[in-house]
Amino acid sequence: MLIIEKDSGGFGTIYFATRKSDNTPTAIKVIRTNDEEFANAALDEAIGMHRLQHPNILEIYDQKINFAIDSNTGAKHFEICIMMEYAEYTFEG
Repeated sequence: MLIIEKDSGGFGTIYFATRKSDNTPTAIKVIRTNDEEFANAALDEAIGMHRLQHPNILEIYDQKINFAIDSNTGAKHFEICIMMEYAEYTFEG
């Protein structure tokens, strides 16, 4: 899988990838946070979106959460990964 960072903002980083199994263009959204409640809410939203099917909604292929504890500080770190349909976009204003 080839992964290239496409964009980054306040809600995470978007990567472009190509699935090895079928060469499908894919976006991977990675959200990093120390807030456990926010991490669980973001994952729940991705799971809910995975169930939706509509031409105006990007398809969610997979989602997962990674969790780590800093051995020095004890701080919790969460990383939510959402693999979804890739769509080019532009913002005009």
